[in-house]
Amino acid sequence: MAWMMVLSERRSSAIGALVAFLALAQSVNAQSDQRRWLPEPVLSATYVDRDGTLFGDAQVIVGLPSASFAVVDRGANTIRTINDDGTAAWSFGRSGEGPGEFGFIQDIDVTSSGEIMVLDRRLNRATWIDGRNGELLATIGLSIGEVYGILPYRESRGALIVPGTGKETVLWNRVSEQGRILETAEMPLPCVHNLACEFFTTTTGNRGSAVAFRWSSSLIFLDPDGSVRLATEGIEQIAFPEMKTYEVPSLSARVTRVDPMADEAVSTLAANETRLFVLALGATEHRGRVVDSYAVASGEYLGSFLFPHDLDGIAVLSDGRLATLDSDFLPTVQIWEVRW
Repeated sequence: MAWMMVLSERRSSAIGALVAFLALAQSVNAQSDQRRWLPEPVLSATYVDRDGTLFGDAQVIVGLPSASFAVVDRGANTIRTINDDGTAAWSFGRSGEGPGEFGFIQDIDVTSSGEIMVLDRRLNRATWIDGRNGELLATIGLSIGEVYGILPYRESRGALIVPGTGKETVLWNRVSEQGRILETAEMPLPCVHNLACEFFTTTTGNRGSAVAFRWSSSLIFLDPDGSVRLATEGIEQIAFPEMKTYEVPSLSARVTRVDPMADEAVSTLAANETRLFVLALGATEHRGRVVDSYAVASGEYLGSFLFPHDLDGIAVLSDGRLATLDSDFLPTVQIWEVRW
């Protein structure tokens, strides 16, 4: 009887969360499954790392208020910043365990005041860097298990940490400047498994943050204190996938994973205070080349840009242009004018 009561409580909780989420989603404009194509982006600059010294093993890109942009060189555990003319500015970090060193850079984001936040998954700590000159500002150890993402909190160097496990129930943990958990926010919609709940985050300037899911078209906009301001569905509506369980004889174990036939919805995202840009995957024939845009204030779909090649990352620059990262062959960053 005890296990039946637990199942009943979990089912009731999931239904309640679903009802709450649907009610919240109805508060914003319903999206159409038909994309509205915006004018073709205009290329204004191309920077190619031909000898491996400019970008290194670049896998993430973010815009900066002072330098043009920064990339995460995961091979060297280094943050590399680039000037407006495409030349190297300052760099920060190396592999190690001491101050200013990283074990594995999991996530990076930039606060509205221009500080760079770096989340180290292996060392389980967060580092703050001055975005103007690369000076180390603070490092805190985190009293959380596996970590996945970092977002700024409204207080100075406070942070919202996305957990690596339990993401089907926990959206973020707010931590103090000493790394202690002060508050936990529940996921505002039901998902069935950690893998299916994997999501990407970005700051939206002074407006807070945004969340997009790898395995679903659900979008969530957060206020600066981390509270859910609104939720909606992306233009190409994709539901959370079913989970499949497989026998692995060599391990004498059963493995649960996302249905391999399920469509991924999102690759990454970037934003400023007015617009959210989502690098879309889905079932489209232009998979990996489409960037959908949404109004940060309302969640309204604004239209889509089609790029001439696949992208590995996107960033919004301080002047409103988009920077795109292509790391398949020679690491390349291109700067684009986007027109509305």
